[in-house]
Amino acid sequence: MDKMSATEKLARYWTAQGLAPQGGAAIGAVGAFEETHRVVVPDDFREYLLRLNGLADYGPGADQNGFGFWPLSRIRPVATEERPPHFTESGYFVFADYLDWSWAYAIQLLEDRAHGEVVHVGTLDAKVAAPSFSVFVDLYVADAPALYPSQDPPGRRGNR
Repeated sequence: MDKMSATEKLARYWTAQGLAPQGGAAIGAVGAFEETHRVVVPDDFREYLLRLNGLADYGPGADQNGFGFWPLSRIRPVATEERPPHFTESGYFVFADYLDWSWAYAIQLLEDRAHGEVVHVGTLDAKVAAPSFSVFVDLYVADAPALYPSQDPPGRRGNR
């Protein structure tokens, strides 16, 4: 049995909601991003960027639960995001937000190796949301509590 990739899971999840992806980023754009930021993009995140590259209409309420996935052109280091997060470690890049930046998610990209840990940013207590982008996607499509800063986020019960 073939295991479905994170990218395929996202594509199916968004299609079921009537959402469209941005459309894949050019391989040269991903390479330029890596060169500019001196990082290695993990394979699962690279596949996502090359095939989907975020939601076509990202922003407040981009999906049924309020998650917006950003295109490569918007992905940037946490330190340069205009909303100062309570997270100061370097090497993390914001790639998605919740309810028009109530909080966001950042992936760890390192210079010497692919890593991909995903953390909450913009919350009082930053925490690891997932050890990899693939695990983050599994949690996202399941609307798992680990994606939220607390076990009972505001407004979440109404979406179930």
